Amino acid sequence: MKLSQKQSVTAIVITSIILFLFLATFTKFFNSSHSNPRFFTKIQPDMYLEKITYYLNKHDLRCKIKAKNARWFQKKGILILKDINATITKDSSLPIYISALKGFLDTKKSILTLKNKVTLKRGTTIVHTSLLFYNSKKNLIFTNKPVKIMSQGLSLKGVGMTYSLKTGELVIKNQRSIINQTIR
Repeated sequence: MKLSQKQSVTAIVITSIILFLFLATFTKFFNSSHSNPRFFTKIQPDMYLEKITYYLNKHDLRCKIKAKNARWFQKKGILILKDINATITKDSSLPIYISALKGFLDTKKSILTLKNKVTLKRGTTIVHTSLLFYNSKKNLIFTNKPVKIMSQGLSLKGVGMTYSLKTGELVIKNQRSIINQTIR
């Protein structure tokens, strides 16, 4: 059976459209970051949770994470959290309190990501930033965003911070200090 020229052009156009739609869908899916919570807003979670408490324990470190509500994506091991309060304790040392408006927990990698108005408190020290990570496997708290650290009249500003829970070492990048005391 021989196709007419009109039928051949129609078949080529239809095949091209189908191929284009397949490639567009395939490219969009694989270019999206599956570790990015925005990807998970497009799919339905396995569970919606309210007033949750989740524990990350690693040897002598304990992290208690509380959230007002969460969405659980079981296959990916991701919890998307809102209104978060976390407490990290290590034996007899001062606890670390962290709060944020949003974030997510990768339960497979044991990484807590906190976003939007993040505040970290330990003793009299307070840290403000917009993004903070807690990696319980590496015992690190870190960010690459601007930070403001206040403690006993001293204020430090920088871009990027790493705090080792194992050694107690705090590194602030691109820092400048401000002394907030009145002179008499």
